[in-house]
Amino acid sequence: MTTEEWTKLVLATLTMLATACDGFDPVGAYEGTAAQYSQTVTMLTDLAPDGTSTGSNHSANSSETGVVATMTRVDDRHLDVALGDFCRVRFEQSPEPNEHAAQVVIEPEQRCLVAVEGFTGDVSVAGDLQLARGQDPLSLSVTIHGSAQIGDPDRAGYVNETFSYTFSGTRSTP
Repeated sequence: MTTEEWTKLVLATLTMLATACDGFDPVGAYEGTAAQYSQTVTMLTDLAPDGTSTGSNHSANSSETGVVATMTRVDDRHLDVALGDFCRVRFEQSPEPNEHAAQVVIEPEQRCLVAVEGFTGDVSVAGDLQLARGQDPLSLSVTIHGSAQIGDPDRAGYVNETFSYTFSGTRSTP
């Protein structure tokens, strides 16, 4: 085999390997169902000397179909996912062969604006996403959750907000 033939063979092999490794690309728009849950606890009175207080507790659940989550690639291991109009979260993919799983990045902190009865504010979120690699169309599941506290926990007006959001859908456009 000549040097030129050997070079062509090596380049062809590398091209095939690169193509095989590049075959899993989760970027695109996913359409599906989103569900939200929130619980807002508000202290209505200051904490008494005996440790008691009066408060209100408001929980809310909602679900919406036809939500579009759009995934874009930031770099080799990071994906941004825009969850409808709700928020945009950055995820870090696990290394191959588990690149179908990703976790919300810690730095920079990921925050979503939550607006529910009794609370409006940024909530720091954590969570994960899963991609069903062998399916056509590709499916995506995202779960994020977080909490925020506003005010002095011993005083009237203190708010504790707990929030979770899930999305499940299939890729509509690559």
